[in-house]
Amino acid sequence: MTQPVSGRAVYSLGDQAFDFVPTDPGDVAARRGSPASLALDTVLIEVGMPNGILLYVWGYSPRSSWLSVPGRPEGAVDGVVRGDEPALGPSGSVSIRRDRSDPAEVWRTQFDAESGWCRITCGGADGRLARIATDTVIGTDDTGITSLWLKPTFVE
Repeated sequence: MTQPVSGRAVYSLGDQAFDFVPTDPGDVAARRGSPASLALDTVLIEVGMPNGILLYVWGYSPRSSWLSVPGRPEGAVDGVVRGDEPALGPSGSVSIRRDRSDPAEVWRTQFDAESGWCRITCGGADGRLARIATDTVIGTDDTGITSLWLKPTFVE
């Protein structure tokens, strides 16, 4: 199960939220096991437990707060990213902090209208880019998750 999850990243204009519609719900259920998630504020990365593999993204993100910034996840490769947060456990959610000493750290959503890509980041370089699901890329470095890229289909 090292291939990215197949499906479609969507953004619901009415709900102001990202979601993921899998091509094969049975495949996602098998990968997920006991669900858990990593939270970048109100956007969550679904994590398969007990293996810790990041699967797809969902969650609230009002488009009115997005910043207009050009960008694409250049050089992304298909891959597996594992969540290594010690507090991560089945049926729970853990907030991701790049700077654990800064409680005011904010993950911001940037949007490139030309390419259709959204980037959620708290600043800095993307690091290594791995495509974990269709139109979903995670940036990581030696300290953890640096960015999240989505190219959603917009729906009413």
